[in-house]
Amino acid sequence: MLELIRRWSRALRGMRRDGQPELLDLADRRDLALDARWIGDAATARSRVSEARARRLLTRLLSARQLHELDRHGCFTVRVPERGTFCILPRSTFNVIHLQTGNLYCCTTEAFVPLSDLMLAQKLLLENDPDRFFAAANCRPETFSGPQEQLLRRVLSGEAQEPRAERSLW
Repeated sequence: MLELIRRWSRALRGMRRDGQPELLDLADRRDLALDARWIGDAATARSRVSEARARRLLTRLLSARQLHELDRHGCFTVRVPERGTFCILPRSTFNVIHLQTGNLYCCTTEAFVPLSDLMLAQKLLLENDPDRFFAAANCRPETFSGPQEQLLRRVLSGEAQEPRAERSLW
């Protein structure tokens, strides 16, 4: 693995083994492409395993109502006392929508975390310490929400019927 990293580093600097700058020959380019694919495949596999583990944890900690919403819509709602109902969407930015106003909130970490872990963290924060969530979150007004968010908001708040084609992100 160390040799793989060294070769990758040399390639990025455009250096040969002897330290002389030179264009990469065809064999080196092929090897680097294979190495990059292997590294990418390993990272993708780790990411899939992490997401599967995070999804299992999320589904264990959801209420029956939230689990039903997650299965049906790919997202779930959280009721926050004195603030209303919020929907947590399966995406990494502006993924919390206030169903009454349509405002979108973004409160994420800088580090990569599986999407299900992010959704769970936001659920727990909204349920247990909403003041901390709203102090840290960026807010985007309803005028910037797209048609998908608007339809989801109407469906989850009971203002509209769910479209016939059932599509879950899970």
